[in-house]
Amino acid sequence: MKIHVEFNSIAEMVNFSKFAGNDLVQVPLSNNQQQSDDAYKAKYERTEANLERAYERLREINSHPKIVEILKQEEIKKNAKAWDEREKIKKEAVENSLELGARALNCLKAENIFTLKDLLSKTENELIKIPNMGKLTLKEIKEELAKNKMKLKRPSKQL
Repeated sequence: MKIHVEFNSIAEMVNFSKFAGNDLVQVPLSNNQQQSDDAYKAKYERTEANLERAYERLREINSHPKIVEILKQEEIKKNAKAWDEREKIKKEAVENSLELGARALNCLKAENIFTLKDLLSKTENELIKIPNMGKLTLKEIKEELAKNKMKLKRPSKQL
């Protein structure tokens, strides 16, 4: 009987090999089958040992100072790119970025809040003080921001 097994990672293969190496089920085999199974088991154990050595080598390579520096630089570039994207989004007009009702847009325009950056720099208390801005309008703005994974500025703690 042949069994085909696929693994998503080296770790899965190593874990499976440790599991498969245990004799959980004892089945009486003929002499030829026993020799054949022993050969497969020996081959599998060699493969497992090779995989473990390869995994250790990968760990050594990943901890090499030059590799660590390259990974750090890539992370910095990735973070810088994400930061640029966020800044670009903040420069967009509120009416183009968020699906707000007329009342909310009019309230924001009356207070010269035209971009997301302007809006995100305000606290709830500052917005609620805008004429015609009620709790429902504020709730609408907060929900739209939440859909876009953004929040209003937190109020500063006063002592």
